Amino acid sequence: MNKPKTHIYGLVDPRTNKIRYVGKTVNIKRRLQNHLCPASLNRIRHVAQWLKGLVQHNSRPTVVILETVKESDADKTERRWIRRFKKAGLKLTNLTPGGEGGATYGRLGSKWSPEQYLNYAKTRTGMKVARTAKGNRNRGIGIAKHWAEMRKLGIRKKGPVHTAESKAKIGLSHKGKRLSVDHRAKLRAAKLGKKWTLAQYQSRGRALKESSQLVLRLI
Repeated sequence: MNKPKTHIYGLVDPRTNKIRYVGKTVNIKRRLQNHLCPASLNRIRHVAQWLKGLVQHNSRPTVVILETVKESDADKTERRWIRRFKKAGLKLTNLTPGGEGGATYGRLGSKWSPEQYLNYAKTRTGMKVARTAKGNRNRGIGIAKHWAEMRKLGIRKKGPVHTAESKAKIGLSHKGKRLSVDHRAKLRAAKLGKKWTLAQYQSRGRALKESSQLVLRLI
């Protein structure tokens, strides 16, 4: 089976007609959509802030395909184009020399200075995480797949261990709250057909006959 070709592309600022970002992809249309989605625009990366500025002014970058190569040559070709544009004096928003599949991977292993940690904390303070319906759905699918694999390995998810004080606080926060009709219907559907144990009957303060108690113990 033939592998798809990789496009080395540039994002052009329509205000200056100069390339501001160089990347690689096998699908130009989808890659541009990913660049401009709300989750990407809310990142603190330089390219995201530049694109966010364009979108806020009802504009968007144009895409130019610089070169199309085999997948095995994509990394070195991307680095070559980035070097060429930087040498020509273009102010690219790429944070790394390229070829590593994203800015994060290019920084792996490098230590931040105290100033970098401080600046990062300032930019993230009070920031709301962008949530989209598609993102939430994909996130849920990914988490479900992860724990399905963990269960195959015999690893079970362990929830947080609450202290008696935290349990009391959680109980007080829910006390007096009225459940919605939809919520009550879901609870009822989940419990339909399930048999109570003797302990559950006793906890509700219901007196059972001796015959009923015997039947429950045999279940």
